[in-house]
Amino acid sequence: GRWLKYGSRPSSEVLSDECGMNGDDLGELAGAMTYCYGDYGVQPSLAPWFLHAMVSTHYRGGAFFPTGGSSSFAKTLAAVIVRNGGHVFVRAPVSKIIVSKGRACGVVARGVDMTAKVAVVSGAGFRNTFGCTDGDAIGRVPLVSPAEGGAKIREMLQGKSTHPSSAVTGASVGAAMEQPKDKVGASVAMVYLFVGLDRSDEELNIKAQNIWALKDWNHNAAMSA
Repeated sequence: GRWLKYGSRPSSEVLSDECGMNGDDLGELAGAMTYCYGDYGVQPSLAPWFLHAMVSTHYRGGAFFPTGGSSSFAKTLAAVIVRNGGHVFVRAPVSKIIVSKGRACGVVARGVDMTAKVAVVSGAGFRNTFGCTDGDAIGRVPLVSPAEGGAKIREMLQGKSTHPSSAVTGASVGAAMEQPKDKVGASVAMVYLFVGLDRSDEELNIKAQNIWALKDWNHNAAMSA
């Protein structure tokens, strides 16, 4: 019951309906409560409430950093995989997911076919895995080819909704005006800057904190600008 009530609803809707805040354009209080939307890259009008709640509450008690740096995550996971008979490859970009009888059964990395023992889990994102139909489709080759089910899976997950298109090819105008609509859009581009300092935090009077610089509290407008 609670999951259905809050799990699939956007943050702005919950703030508006349950808390009496102006959730549509996010007033100052609601905007302050959703300031960290950049952590998951989706504005409050689209982000599910449970996602925002999880990100917000995980900061309780302070933030933490792993001993040895962030690379220790990969090293620890790799050690467990190898210890259990698996293999870990680096600098091995996957160019294709191999599909047999409607089931993903392996990948092609640097021209080498690799068979999966149990399953294939793609971390490349929805659009890179199954393709897209908007402008980003130009020059993009999905990991699961349309002939092997990529287009069918994309349609099954997104539905069969269509939208008008100005692209007219050799097909009839009517066919060109109805193109599948992608409900899953492109991800937000992030730019990271890592700065190395040769003095301690105490010497530089730097506090251990996160700083968010926002133009205003209207996050939805900021993302659509």
